[in-house]
Amino acid sequence: MLIRANDQFFENTRLQNQKDNFQKRVQSVSITELRVPPYIKNGTNSSTILDCIYSLRPEEQSNNSGLVVKWFFNKSPKPVYQWIHNQKPQVLGILKGRLWLEYKATENNATAYRALFILNPTVELSGDYTCRVSTNVDEDFSIKKMIVWEREIR
Repeated sequence: MLIRANDQFFENTRLQNQKDNFQKRVQSVSITELRVPPYIKNGTNSSTILDCIYSLRPEEQSNNSGLVVKWFFNKSPKPVYQWIHNQKPQVLGILKGRLWLEYKATENNATAYRALFILNPTVELSGDYTCRVSTNVDEDFSIKKMIVWEREIR
């Protein structure tokens, strides 16, 4: 009888651990909203903000969670922006010299540099923007198109 009770205890513990692990995966990093203006008229906006709003579990907000936010342009495998938690953001490619890097989307240390503050958006910045947020445990991404348009002169 004692062996059978112990077997049941271990089986219940194993099932609870599986459930806990599943819930951790399900409730991991998640992009809840990607704010990208669909249309901007060339020369009318001195700036625009593309914001990648995401949620994290409490343990993913720690310094050793491996939190990284990357933005990609037009399906390129190379990011145009990268922010590693507790480091300064980096700008690459087409956005180099076109972002205000001091901009903070929030005062929360784990989400402060999630957004792109684009200075003087012009037509060559039209395209698909992908935000990818990753931690040591999981990752999520979302894509939206922004078109900077200009009226044709005849």
